[in-house]
Amino acid sequence: MKKIFLILFTLIDLSLYAQINTDSLMNQILDSTRFNHTDTVIYFMENFIRYKSNNSLETYDLYVDSTGKFNELIGVAIVYKEYDDKGRELQRIGYGLDGKYYFWDYSAIIKTNYFGDSTIRDYYNRNNKLTDRIITVVDKQGRTICLLEYDHFLKLHAKTTHEYNTIRHEVVTKYWDNNNKLKPNFWGVCIHIEKFDPISPDSKTEEYFYNEKKKLVDGDHEGLSRNSGFRFKYSQIKKRVKDAEDFFLYYDSKGNLVCEKDQYGSITF
Repeated sequence: MKKIFLILFTLIDLSLYAQINTDSLMNQILDSTRFNHTDTVIYFMENFIRYKSNNSLETYDLYVDSTGKFNELIGVAIVYKEYDDKGRELQRIGYGLDGKYYFWDYSAIIKTNYFGDSTIRDYYNRNNKLTDRIITVVDKQGRTICLLEYDHFLKLHAKTTHEYNTIRHEVVTKYWDNNNKLKPNFWGVCIHIEKFDPISPDSKTEEYFYNEKKKLVDGDHEGLSRNSGFRFKYSQIKKRVKDAEDFFLYYDSKGNLVCEKDQYGSITF
């Protein structure tokens, strides 16, 4: 973890990127022997034509409309990506037809650096200004054990940790503030415990929502009320299998059954 803070303030360069002339760039790509049309990729359910460099270190995704004309899809005409020699993404930049940075409602530019077990992602807006930084730290199994979130001043404002217990088949997630104190969310939850099936490790069987005193917190943690129109508050979720179908039972902190959801999302109470 110490090395993260040694490199934390060394990666910022707000002049790394330049806006482009999209027509000129498109012509260069189409006429170049350095890029080849490989396949199509989908953004917002529409196809972009992908051109990949011969060394596979760069790609350009170009939007061509139904008439075959180079155009924009909701403001985005080109998506540029750069990769390292391991195939990991280093940069992703979106451009509008006017050559200005744009990537819908997301960050216009993302720059990624890799340092051993840590991945540092810097997010920039349409004006090429840093908005936030997220550092992800993984263990030897590639599992995320820590997520650090910084603002545009590179000041830490939130931390999330994940503790893995392979014997109990559970993951304990804790949310912290910038003073390393547990940070409750809207419902007062700062500890989230998930249990998994020993035979099918990707299958979640139980969930529990706690406050800093390890007491169950009732609330609508999955937003069931928003989707159903009814008001639900629960603090425990338990999976049950009936007739080869999955059902999820929602209980409050007193052990009362609040509602039930099937694997298709239908709710009964």
